Amino acid sequence: MVGLDYGNARLRAMRSRLLSEADYDGLVAVESMDGLVAALATTAYAADLDAALPRFTGLRRFDEVVRHHLVRVLGALPRFYERPHDGIVGLLTDRWDLQNLRTIIRGASRLEAADEMLRMTVPIGRLGTAELSELAMQPSLRYVIDLMVAWRIPSRATAQAVRDAWPAYERSGDLVVLESALNRAFAKRLDEVLADDESAAAVALRSEVDEINLLTSLRLQTARAAGEVTRSDTEENHEFLTGGRIRPDTLTRAAATDDRPTAVSLLDGVRLVPGWSLALNDWAESDDLVALAEALRLASTRHAVGLFARGDPLGYDVPVAFVRAQEHEARNLRWIGRGIAHGLDRSAVESNVVVVR
Repeated sequence: MVGLDYGNARLRAMRSRLLSEADYDGLVAVESMDGLVAALATTAYAADLDAALPRFTGLRRFDEVVRHHLVRVLGALPRFYERPHDGIVGLLTDRWDLQNLRTIIRGASRLEAADEMLRMTVPIGRLGTAELSELAMQPSLRYVIDLMVAWRIPSRATAQAVRDAWPAYERSGDLVVLESALNRAFAKRLDEVLADDESAAAVALRSEVDEINLLTSLRLQTARAAGEVTRSDTEENHEFLTGGRIRPDTLTRAAATDDRPTAVSLLDGVRLVPGWSLALNDWAESDDLVALAEALRLASTRHAVGLFARGDPLGYDVPVAFVRAQEHEARNLRWIGRGIAHGLDRSAVESNVVVVR
């Protein structure tokens, strides 16, 4: 394990195991959950079947296979690199800590059973199964936060940021307060780690912050256009995360405009991911923020996975491309599983499966 050359060579070899278009064609053609699991036995997911076959049935079994594969493949990534937690590789895997903590915070607020929370977690980052299980078994959300602080989960700074947001959550009962604290802490760390890095890998990571900020800005614009009062009326920039490439003042101006085309004109032309301008123009006509979010995600995924071909073969572009490709594959499979489980037409399933590899 001596630097990027070894890790990148491993990931390039593993890339060949990603599902092909022919694999997807075979999966969407089956008509039952048992058939879908059987079809996975001919792919790289064969090694994950034993984790789910004896314990689960139906869609739950399929989801467990996909989850196990994601953990097995991406969980191994840090072992391929020296000092992985100090840089971009650490940022890539630690993104999952935020997702897992959001899952547990939401579950604890609804008093869900620990097993229900844990089935939705994907232990890829610093938080393993043991830490997530202990958090999920806490008797209340307040105990979850206290344990985060005591164990410095996933870091002292992040745990303290969530603890500092607790009084505001108690006053409002709005989980967005706690989730925003998680996002801000991670975005701050991302900005500190990347610093002046302008590599393609760094741009891809910063684009995830831009995606969140851009959607926040346009949700505020939509709310104001409808005459609603927003929380940012007095503290505009506090709504936006640090670490992105789109300036907060640009986002603030877009949020304050009276119409969608004006908002798009302010955002279009700044340093956007390829494909985002088209998505923004579609939103200006449709006013469909859900469709916009999906279009932004897909465009950023295509851009990141494209680093396999156009990126630096000896840089961090390779792990960024591989992680995003593997995550997108899991998204495709979950959509296929739900489509078949709920009896959707094959055409409806295929329309939401996009091959990016």
